[in-house]
Amino acid sequence: MRLRYDLHTHTIYSDGLGTPFENAAAAEERGLEAVALTDHGPASPEGLSDRSFRRLVAEAREAERQLSVKVYAGVEANIVSPTGEIDATPGMLEQADLVLGAVHHPHLLVPSATPTEETRRAIVQATLRCIERGEVHIIAHPVWILEELNCRITAQEAEEIARAAADHNVGLELNARHLPRDFTLYQIAVRVGAPITFGSDAHAPEEVGRFKPLIKVARKLGVEPSETDPRELGIL
Repeated sequence: MRLRYDLHTHTIYSDGLGTPFENAAAAEERGLEAVALTDHGPASPEGLSDRSFRRLVAEAREAERQLSVKVYAGVEANIVSPTGEIDATPGMLEQADLVLGAVHHPHLLVPSATPTEETRRAIVQATLRCIERGEVHIIAHPVWILEELNCRITAQEAEEIARAAADHNVGLELNARHLPRDFTLYQIAVRVGAPITFGSDAHAPEEVGRFKPLIKVARKLGVEPSETDPRELGIL
């Protein structure tokens, strides 16, 4: 099993160590067909601005001209409201080849003093609403923040998210940096036909395309590499 696309990497334009060219060159060296440069959205302390995103796009285009690998310029947008709004600006959405959506900052969804159960449900609902809004191609590490909060997604919630992803053709990411402990969501996604994508979440060029843990998980789930093709999500 060989994964051909790394759809989640970070560069110096947020909290990564490599330039866009260095990430793209690493992807080419590892035999990938495409790599996405997906730096954090503005709500993150180290996140993109419109100006830095324009520079990211320009460098991604130049890297693609010089190399044999497809280079996508994107953003890992933060989900910032219970209704699934993201922090990518209109300019970013207009220029981005792909948009990831993720919950990194639960306090943006509910007051920090709320009980864990309320926080858990708020994260699930915000994820669902984000999928339905149609602004993102992929939900990045969809169960990571829940597991960080010592929460577990219920089978019913996993079914809701997987079916929404299938209905709206939004990918659910398996993330090498944040491997899930609970695979319920992905098992249901395979059953209902929701797209599953793969991302290294690389924060340095040497991490780009490092998928060994994901391959083991994918084999366990019966996920085929063809399901990660970005063209299936409208990413061209």
